[in-house]
Amino acid sequence: MGGFGAGGALSALAARPLAGFFAAGFFAAAFLAAGFFAAGFFAAAFLAAGFLAAAFLAAGFLAAGFLAAAFF
Repeated sequence: MGGFGAGGALSALAARPLAGFFAAGFFAAAFLAAGFFAAGFFAAAFLAAGFLAAAFLAAGFLAAGFLAAAFF
């Protein structure tokens, strides 16, 4: 760090926007990662719900088949 000379002031001025850009990039990356995690979580939840629905449907058809076999 240069003292209070012109060089020190210039480097401080140049470092500030740079730090701001880094911080903005970090936050953008964090929000993006959080978004991907949320999307992945919701996709997994929808997938699980779909599997459950398919399993219930299959069980329903199976039960209907057993009932039909019992009645006929």
